[in-house]
Parts: sequence; structure tokens; C-alpha cells
Amino acid sequence: MPILFTRYSAGYSSRPEGVSTLDKFKPNGRLQAQPGGVPIKTARYGVRMLRAGYLYLRIERRGLLEWEGYAVHPHGYLRQFWVMKPEAAEAKIACERGARQANNSLIWIKDAKNVKSLWYAFHPDPIDPQHIKREIEPNPAKYMQRFDVAGWQVGSTSQADSLEPAQLDKQVLGFAALSDEQVQRVGNEQCFGPMGMTPQQCVDAMTLHGSPQRRKRPSPTQSIAYQRRA
Repeated sequence: MPILFTRYSAGYSSRPEGVSTLDKFKPNGRLQAQPGGVPIKTARYGVRMLRAGYLYLRIERRGLLEWEGYAVHPHGYLRQFWVMKPEAAEAKIACERGARQANNSLIWIKDAKNVKSLWYAFHPDPIDPQHIKREIEPNPAKYMQRFDVAGWQVGSTSQADSLEPAQLDKQVLGFAALSDEQVQRVGNEQCFGPMGMTPQQCVDAMTLHGSPQRRKRPSPTQSIAYQRRA
């Protein structure tokens, strides 16, 4: 089962039109209006693609426990690495990983129906392997968030902090930016631009590949989006 991991974020604009645009993307439904219970005034909460960093999964299935690590490229693409060897973690752009670029932002969970538990966490830096084994592995609830993979597989899609694919362009700023110039503009005002890029990277990408309105990103119609805490 493919999963698109996203993140809660705080966005700001000095323009009234920009604030109005951000207001349209405030988390609602099963998403947290105030992630972690932290109120903000001048900024606006929203949902974004993952920024550069490291995503960790703790997966139990059929009585076995395994870890998966993913280096996140600034554009939101993922590259798997062995968590016990973090020095080998390296994020690469999608064209170096395969032709279907959108799929390179997804994590594919094998044998989903037999997954007993899936815990996940994001960190801006690699986590020390000894800390993972000694502290995080026996105490996942203290450091990670949980997602019911097997439950989603059989129709339990009303889980907290989750979205269905059809909601991506209505809730995730980067997806909406592909077809909306106002969203593109407010996205470029953030520290991390659309699809996780910095403003300059976004400008460079548009120069190289054409306007985002004209580029087509394959829709992850069989994926879900799942939030991490801000």
C-alpha cells in the first residue's frame, strides 16, 4: 500500500491576498486545526510536503519488527537507507531513481494487511542507531506517531491526521500550487517553497521544466496522505 507522508507547517504572508490564500488551506476535517495544541496568530497552519530531513518507520508484521529509513530530498522525493548506517543516507532527485517521479515521494508498505503496527517519525538530522535501538524502539509512543495500516486497508479511512487522495489538491499547498498561481506565489514566500523547495529552487525548477501549471504530476490515486506533527 502506498503512503504519501506530509507535514503540518506554519505559513506567513505580508500581503492580505496571501493571508486569504493561506486561510483556504487551514487544516480541517480529520486534521489538527492547531497541531500539538499550539495556537498561532500572525501565521497560518497548513499541510505541506515533507522538507529535507529523515523519515523513520518502525513496522511490526507477522511477529517481526523492522525499521525503514528514508532520506528526504528538498523537493519531497525519498531515498531509502539502512537506519543502522545513517552515514550512507543520501537524498537524490527523482530523475536518478526512476521515470515515475511522483511515485518517488511515496512509501510502499509491503504485506499491508499483516502489519500489526506502523510508527513513524521525522527528524532534520539522522538519528543515532544506538538511540534508536535503546530508547526509541522500546518506547515508540514517546517519540513517534502511529498509523493503522491494516485498518486503512479494509476501509478504516477516518483516522486522525490523514487524508484520502482526492483531498490532496484541496488540503496540501504543494499540490494546489500546480494549478493555482496565487498558491504558487504564497508558497514562494515561505522558507520552504512548493513541493518542499526553497524559493530559489522553485524559480530554478520552473525555469528548467516550465510553469507548474503546465507540468503534469501523476496523481497518486491509490495513495493516502498522512501527517506528522509540526
